[in-house]
Amino acid sequence: MYPNPTNGQLNIVYQASKDQKIILDVLNAIGQQMQTTNYQLSPGLHTLTLDVNEFAKGMYILDLKNTSSGNRYQTKFVKD
Repeated sequence: MYPNPTNGQLNIVYQASKDQKIILDVLNAIGQQMQTTNYQLSPGLHTLTLDVNEFAKGMYILDLKNTSSGNRYQTKFVKD
């Protein structure tokens, strides 16, 4: 994920080993859902871009769920 901190665009690099569906949620610091995006990915390296221009300055949680495998990843980013 880059750049972190960001001022508008956030890029997430994701490697898919097979066809899969992922759900990308952005949560604010108190756990409220700010944005949800669904992706259907083919095998390969993908760069997913999120527009966070409208978000207030602060810390956010990026929650990525792979619905094909059940795996889940969480990380934090800062909006400047």
